[in-house]
Amino acid sequence: MFCLFCIFLHETTAKRKLKFVSIVFRHGDHTPQEFFPTDKHKEIARQQGYGQLTKLGIQQQYELGQYMRRRYSHFLSVVYKQCEIYVQSTDCDHTLMSAQASLAGLYPPTQGQIWNPRILWQPVPVHTMPLSHDNLLYLPFSHCPKHKELLRETFATRDFQKQFKHYKPFLKFLATHTGYPLKKLTAERIWKLSDTLQYEDSTNYTLPVWATHGVRTKLIKLSELLLQAEFGFHKQIQKSRLQGGVLLKTILKHISDARKPSHHQKMVMYSTHAATIAALQMALNVFNGKMPPYSACHFFELYQEKNGQVSASFQPEQLLELQSPFSSSVRMGVIWLPNPSRILCFSFHIILILLQQTTAARELKFVVVVFRHGDRTPIVNFPTDLHKESEWPQGFGQLTKIGMQQLFELGQYMRKRYSSFLNSTYNRQEFYIQSTDYDRTIMSAQSYLSGLFPPTSSQIWNPELLWQPIPVHIFQKSPEQRLNFPLPNCPRFDELQQETQTSKEFQNRIQPYMDFLQTMAINTGLELNHLKILDNFQLWNTYDTLHCEGIHNYTLPVWATKDVIEKMEKLAELSLLSLFGVYKTEEKSRLQGGVLVNIILNSIKQAVNSSKPRKMEVYSAHDTTVGALQIALNIFNGKLPPYAACQFFELYQESNGQYSIEMHYRNDTSKDPYLLTLPGCTSSCPLEKFAELVSPVITENWSKECGKKDKMKDIFIGFNVAVGLLSIFNLVLLYLLYHYGHCRHRNNYQDI
Repeated sequence: MFCLFCIFLHETTAKRKLKFVSIVFRHGDHTPQEFFPTDKHKEIARQQGYGQLTKLGIQQQYELGQYMRRRYSHFLSVVYKQCEIYVQSTDCDHTLMSAQASLAGLYPPTQGQIWNPRILWQPVPVHTMPLSHDNLLYLPFSHCPKHKELLRETFATRDFQKQFKHYKPFLKFLATHTGYPLKKLTAERIWKLSDTLQYEDSTNYTLPVWATHGVRTKLIKLSELLLQAEFGFHKQIQKSRLQGGVLLKTILKHISDARKPSHHQKMVMYSTHAATIAALQMALNVFNGKMPPYSACHFFELYQEKNGQVSASFQPEQLLELQSPFSSSVRMGVIWLPNPSRILCFSFHIILILLQQTTAARELKFVVVVFRHGDRTPIVNFPTDLHKESEWPQGFGQLTKIGMQQLFELGQYMRKRYSSFLNSTYNRQEFYIQSTDYDRTIMSAQSYLSGLFPPTSSQIWNPELLWQPIPVHIFQKSPEQRLNFPLPNCPRFDELQQETQTSKEFQNRIQPYMDFLQTMAINTGLELNHLKILDNFQLWNTYDTLHCEGIHNYTLPVWATKDVIEKMEKLAELSLLSLFGVYKTEEKSRLQGGVLVNIILNSIKQAVNSSKPRKMEVYSAHDTTVGALQIALNIFNGKLPPYAACQFFELYQESNGQYSIEMHYRNDTSKDPYLLTLPGCTSSCPLEKFAELVSPVITENWSKECGKKDKMKDIFIGFNVAVGLLSIFNLVLLYLLYHYGHCRHRNNYQDI
């Protein structure tokens, strides 16, 4: 029998066994998300950015992670295991950074996981999705007409108006002093205004004369009233079904899954906002009416009782009780972490943007970087493989300590390369990084950032941990906006792949290896017909598995000699080349690598035409990403991109005011990056010429060229055709009735 707990204190008893935990917490202290029109401290946004996690916020979340480590020391493994924990955040800088900071406290590397003795931190993936697609954590959902209708009803109720009428003069007072029009003082703006004044007060900024302690207290009370109205107060159950109940349903689904014997996941963690926690608690009918403070954390704990009975202590001041859908008692509580006095330390740096190369003739303006993740464990094993997934501590497809170090060194290299271009401290307005939604690419991005932006001076929040969280955003998942190639759901590309396998160009390259492939089929246990089809990744993955096992000193099969491995590498290179090239390369590129070329080119054009201060965009991706991109640009060297391989695009403004692009490729840490030349241009290619030369691989309508049918268009056309046929049928019927039916011989009205 199972019993679900969401409690304040950890009570270890021999009578029960903890099975699963779900945690929802609010982010840490952050800079204001908005400044009111008359605010005199808007320079905070210029220096630190809107809604950015502060050093205090990082420390709060780090301490929350340390608390979780103590609380679950006998439940969670001491070392991070990807099969045990899953972390999701809203796609906001302060929640992403809060999740990273909490994980730094929860999983400090120990013994075998220490990859850098100078930085006692390790990357742990935090997953997210664009806010426009977040139907779980980013509350209240703005795209719910029914909730808006319920909210209007709430504002019109007698109970709400009775409480709200006391604040109407206060709203006019706020409008007068903040500069906001009265109609613009929405619930969200009230929350942000309260948050801004609290921040400025706690960081010792001079507050406006009107923002007295009494005014700020009243503003908090108004914020709490509006928060209750948003998710409760009137028709609370209906609102909860549309808002907090969505998250609650997901949590209960995880808990239900955790009851299965085959379930291995121990914890799911959500990094969210005050409104998310309030909505969740109102759905559970346990909200205390107070705005959840920074780092507020709600725990759900599932226990299995040994005697089959439910037993739990109840402390009225700390525990809240409700009925559980699992026919057992549920106890819940919330932990508020201590909120020490805020200390804001920031320094204003004016950085002269110098040139990447020592010349006064040109100026570096913008950089785009695409790199492959670091060393990882195998993706799959083959039938006769000597080693199973269980022999790899983190399982398949996970970043290793070597991989972390590789990306850390890439970050250090880029810090040196762009020392006169990038700010020495992390600045969200200058820098943006995205990753595919894979643990190894997210962790690679985090490791890279630890080398690129080590905290200095005012950014050091923990002298014993020279690391700082920096948000890693997940690349959009629409088919034509992905980083993980080959892009799926493209029928025309599938056709091209089939044509490639039978093409003369491909057959001429693979025929010399046919005898070798037959031998490989015997040795690996894979079918020969599958091995010959290089775009199904079977041979490539087999080479990759042996390559990974060799790097990590696993015993290789007797048949996997140096000569065999080299031949497999050549076939893996042919796999990559034939996937995006060999046959009808330009058309393939329009459907694959050209999509990324277009994204990069648009970013560069925006950097030319925009006054925004962004200097660098970075993509953490895969070998197929780098390969597809280089083949589309016709600069591919035929070799598999190694771990941490990095493609640079640098935009320069020449002395004559014109813009040019340089491309560099780093695939060897012992050498400087190779300067690449786009065919038909010079190594420093004028932007207009570059855009002209790459235009053949850029499509305006990816779905159309892929041959994907627009279902709605087909329905519309079908409907029009049906209406047309029906109209013709009616005309024919009328004609027949008129000429041959009784209608023709009917007497006129006058003759009746």
